Amino acid sequence: MYNGKNYKRGVMMTTLINLFIAILAIIFGFKRREEKFSFFSAGIVFVIFASVLLLSSIPVMNNFETSSLLMWLGMILLILGIVFLVISRITKQSKQFNLQDIAIAFLTAALCVLVLLHDQNNSLIAIVIPEFSLIIGLGLMIKSKLN
Repeated sequence: MYNGKNYKRGVMMTTLINLFIAILAIIFGFKRREEKFSFFSAGIVFVIFASVLLLSSIPVMNNFETSSLLMWLGMILLILGIVFLVISRITKQSKQFNLQDIAIAFLTAALCVLVLLHDQNNSLIAIVIPEFSLIIGLGLMIKSKLN
């Protein structure tokens, strides 16, 4: 028999575990980082962050406040990312990026989406995209540390 209270508790526990993992991975990823700012790297990070936010708005389309906030933030970051990529192309900056930057972008985007969705009456499907983002970010973080 379906018990709504236990289901909500399970979704909340999954969210809290994901938040804890993302925070630890982000803190671990920022240790001993000393590099220059690059428009190309920033543009890639913004586009990745925006894509996670925009994809996360699809399962919560019924909730206007949450989906519109996710879409608004995602579109702003997407536009900024495209502008940064164009600037890097115009200034002919090197097109190198750090795998760790991309991992941190995935982890931070998952963290932001989970924080935005934590108090909503969402189904388990609403946290699938942030969950995939968290898994991809952790995988990229491990791969960047092994190289």
